[in-house]
Formats: sequence, C-alpha cells, structure tokens
Amino acid sequence: MLTSNCSRHNIAKSIEYTYTGDDYPWEFPVDLTHEAVATTLHESVHFSLNESDAVARLEWENLASWPKGFGRTHLGPQHRTFVMVFQHQHHCLWKLETALLDPTDPESLPHHVNHCFNYLRQTLMCEAAHTLEIGDFLSVNYEKDRVGDTLVCRDWEKAYSALDENYEQWVQWREHWD
Repeated sequence: MLTSNCSRHNIAKSIEYTYTGDDYPWEFPVDLTHEAVATTLHESVHFSLNESDAVARLEWENLASWPKGFGRTHLGPQHRTFVMVFQHQHHCLWKLETALLDPTDPESLPHHVNHCFNYLRQTLMCEAAHTLEIGDFLSVNYEKDRVGDTLVCRDWEKAYSALDENYEQWVQWREHWD
C-alpha cells in the first residue's frame, strides 16, 4: 500500500538512499510542499499550432529542452539519471503538436503518439487537480472569455532552478571523472 505524499516526503527526508536498484526516493529531493504559487489559466498567443510561426516553433521546441539537461536529474554518489515526470509530459505535448502539424515526422509514429496520450492521461489522473472551475468549460467562448480560474500550484520555478543547479553539479562531476 502506498503512503500519502506527505508521509513519503517526510520519510524521504530522513532516509539515506544508495540510488541503486529500487533504493531511491519517489520524488525529486527538493521540498516543494510549502512553495505554492497562483497560476491563472488564460488563452495565450504562445504555443500556437501554426507551422509557419517561427516563434511558436521555438516555444514548442524549448518546452522539452528547459531546464538544462532536458529535465533529467542525476542523483546519488554515482549520479544516477532520472527524468522528471513533468518533463516527460512536456516532451509528449511537443510530440503531439509535431504529430498534428507533420504526421510524417519520425517521432509521430502511431505507437509514440499512443504512448504520449496514455502517459499524459495516466500522469494527469495521478496528480488530479481538485480545484473547482466555475461554470461549464464546454460552453465557454474562448475567443471572448480569455481568462479562466486561478489554480494553486507547486512552484515550478523553484523546481527548475534546482534542476539547473543539479545539472551544473553533474557537468562538473562528469568533467572530473571522465
């Protein structure tokens, strides 16, 4: 039986991990439990589905490449590689966008697109936001009503900063030991 996130987090803070086999924490070892930020949902000119929009192209490509190291983190004495779930989600969003605009792209093959849909569905359910939205989103005119509800989220900028710092430490370690 799994314990709650709070219990797992408290346990993770008190245990030393070897980072071999299954001996590693469930979550990135940065405390984000008390770092809440407000995010207001809104329609945006960013991340458009327009193949001829060079800015949108860069936004989609950078979605999966930032933070440094493409969302990979290196933990433990041997700097074992892990991928952050949110970065895998970003990769999938980018590949779904690519599949919509260029079905001939090698990464737009049906098995990859299917994997991404399933991965996003499963991870969204795992972190199901329990915030209530006002009204019926199916009846909203998104051309006119461009601002939605405000959610309380984890501070993703703190997570990105910690990942960038971890990446720099890994680069220094790799340069020393390679």
